Parts: sequence; structure tokens; C-alpha cells
Amino acid sequence: MIPPQFEPVLGKVRVPRLGPGRPRTRPDRVRADKAYASRRNRADLRRRGIRCTIPDKADQARNRKKRGSHGGRPLKFDPQDYKARHAVECGTPQKAPGGGHEVRL
Repeated sequence: MIPPQFEPVLGKVRVPRLGPGRPRTRPDRVRADKAYASRRNRADLRRRGIRCTIPDKADQARNRKKRGSHGGRPLKFDPQDYKARHAVECGTPQKAPGGGHEVRL
């Protein structure tokens, strides 16, 4: 099993302020792909008060629909906002310590 990397990476996020002051540690929004669509990641974002744009996995949506009214509310997802995730990944490539490109959430 792959160890969860979402929380440690999110804990190291520093959003610089426009003026003086220390950087913020809580971004306004997180955009990520389906790999980060776990309950644990979403719960951590909710606990920290961070909005997210993460698409739902097909099997999770299917199981939720199968449960009917006990399956819970469908997740909110904005496809236009999700397109901005791709722009961030393609627009600012950075070299990783091993020589390859870094993978961002």
C-alpha cells in the first residue's frame, strides 16, 4: 500500500502574502485529480476549511447511487475550475531532486 502523501504535502504549503507578513498555511482551494478523492483527504480539507475541486471516482459514485437515499449527497464538482489544475501543471514545471519533473496535486 502506498503511504498517504496528501496531508504532509498540504502541511508544507506556504501561500505568500501580497504585502508584508508571514505566508499563509491554508490555501483558498485545492485542485487535485482522482487519486486524491479519498474520504480521508476530503475530511482533512473540510477540517481545515479548505475548498476542493476533486473529481469523484466512478466506483465511489456508483456505490453511492446503489445505496439510494442512504448513500449521501453527491459531491460538488466544477469542471471549469478543474481545468485550471491542468494549466498549473503545464505552466510551471519544476525539477525534482532526482532529475525528473515534480508532480503537483
